[in-house]
Amino acid sequence: MKRVLWTATVLFSLVTARAGAQTTIDETHSAAEHGIVSIRNVSGFVHVTGWSQKNVRVKGTLGPGVKRLNFEREEDRTRIEVEVPDHIHDGKVNGKSIEAQLEISVPEGSAVRVDGVNIEIGVGGVNGELELQSVNGSVTVSGEPDEVKVSTVNGTITLNTGARKTHLETVNGSIEVTGGKGELEAACVNGHIEVRDGTFDEASCSTVSGDTVWRATLASRSSLSLETHSGSITLELPRSTSAEFDVTTFSGKIANGLGPEAKRSSEYGPGYELHFDLGSGASKIDVSSFSGDVTIRAR
Repeated sequence: MKRVLWTATVLFSLVTARAGAQTTIDETHSAAEHGIVSIRNVSGFVHVTGWSQKNVRVKGTLGPGVKRLNFEREEDRTRIEVEVPDHIHDGKVNGKSIEAQLEISVPEGSAVRVDGVNIEIGVGGVNGELELQSVNGSVTVSGEPDEVKVSTVNGTITLNTGARKTHLETVNGSIEVTGGKGELEAACVNGHIEVRDGTFDEASCSTVSGDTVWRATLASRSSLSLETHSGSITLELPRSTSAEFDVTTFSGKIANGLGPEAKRSSEYGPGYELHFDLGSGASKIDVSSFSGDVTIRAR
């Protein structure tokens, strides 16, 4: 099995460039055209850009607390890892920062995986699958990736893509999607979700305490599910939409600008329900809110 290691080269750069508080790096090595690039950084940021070259280039700076930058290739896999000491306090080691700011160029056909703790992630111009994960930090994606999976605990997620399959998840942060197609799944606890443009075959958006706004289009015979506990839901669709609607609230109101008025779900309860067809009812739309209002209107 062929394995190429460049760690020694980067270590030499670290030793020779440590005159200041941080180290500047600029390393370029060959990579598979449609390979996998895995990136690990504990603190700082990772920005990845796809390019037409069959190389991976890593530029940026490393804090004085960083031990080394591991940069290796095994067959079609390239691994980039910022290695830090085991004992870290407030993002530092003996008072030295472990932040690494990485600008990475990869072959545009690559699949990219980024994993970090306190990092901001940005990816653009990559056509392969993306799997991006941060604990504390925002994630931004643009371009035409085949599939996108994003997870963060404390941070916003912003997408402007044409991905055919998208899965987004955050706890404390908002999700904003512009464009897209195929499948979409978005979920957050404390934050809003907004989906603009794009045409989807299957989509679901769920929040606990944030609002949801849907301004995208549904493909023929598609399905859409919007669910929230205490946030409001706004659904904007073209009048030409053909769908069967099933809308319910436990205590919120329903305003419908595309069809009949909602009715109370119970003589004694505060909730409302709405069931109607638009056009031939080819698609299925389910909307559910516990204590928030639902608004349906033409776009």
